[in-house]
Amino acid sequence: MHLLFHLSVLLLQIATAMALPLIRSNSIISSANLAISYVESCPNDDNTDEPVTLFIHGLDSSSHTWRRVQQSLTTPTIAIDCRGCGNSDLGDHDEFTPDALVADVKSVVDSHPLLQKKRFVLVGHSMGGRVAMCYAAKHPEDISALVIEDMDIRRREVNSNFIPNFNEAKALSFERLHPNLDSVKN
Repeated sequence: MHLLFHLSVLLLQIATAMALPLIRSNSIISSANLAISYVESCPNDDNTDEPVTLFIHGLDSSSHTWRRVQQSLTTPTIAIDCRGCGNSDLGDHDEFTPDALVADVKSVVDSHPLLQKKRFVLVGHSMGGRVAMCYAAKHPEDISALVIEDMDIRRREVNSNFIPNFNEAKALSFERLHPNLDSVKN
């Protein structure tokens, strides 16, 4: 009986997986000469007249954040890996700015056939929300709708932080690249 149940569950999972849209990874070279990676889902490859949604993830995340959302939508979607995240190049860490991220997004928009010369829905989460707002302000002609999810509008004051003895200077200078685990502990 248990074997039959497990077999039924497995067959259901296979059938569900086969119904999911095709997810493809690719990358472009940005205007800053960096490889910017993205993941696209095109449920109906032959119908590119459907609205396209472009997703931008939050800090310390990647396009993978949007995978389930992409799989659930019946319209084409593209989720980018911001510079230094996922499979995208970081480049000079001093150039990790909202303007640089907006330029990277514009490079993807200008090079991708589903986004070229077509208005699209732009969705941003957290830091990606800030990038999306900056993009929409700079390139309003590209946007048909803007969705911002889970983002502070204003920078929080240090005294509003719930972490005791929070050191803002140390937090702002936080380095994510470490040669080994022991260097993080110090």
